Amino acid sequence: MADYDHVLKTYDNKRKKKLMPSWHDFSFADFVGWHPRLSVSELEGTDLRFFMFGTDFVQLFAQELTGKLLCEAMEPDRTVDTKRHFDKLVNGPYIGWTKREVPIPDRSFKKFEVLDLPLANKNGVVAGFLHVLGASQN
Repeated sequence: MADYDHVLKTYDNKRKKKLMPSWHDFSFADFVGWHPRLSVSELEGTDLRFFMFGTDFVQLFAQELTGKLLCEAMEPDRTVDTKRHFDKLVNGPYIGWTKREVPIPDRSFKKFEVLDLPLANKNGVVAGFLHVLGASQN
């Protein structure tokens, strides 16, 4: 597993006494050196819409997904597993870790790992995720 220590410590510190932090608990400075490896999404139905998609994610997926839904960009046969993964994390709520091939047409030869950290809305319910790309992708 990639070295996520800094991000996990930051996430835990932002939780304070809450089950999970919200995106608004973080500042830009919290992630110095990590910005290219970060993406942030909001739940939209059974999908995720990215409002930030880091440059390392853009390079890996060969497309910019800021403002777009995850499953719209994926190979159709990969969406069921992806939705199941995030449904489990939302209903836990749980932190997720995935290591797999890029679920995008013509990119499945590339492998990646990502940490999915749930983010709460003002009611303390999962509203989205902070996604952290592992350092070494091939």
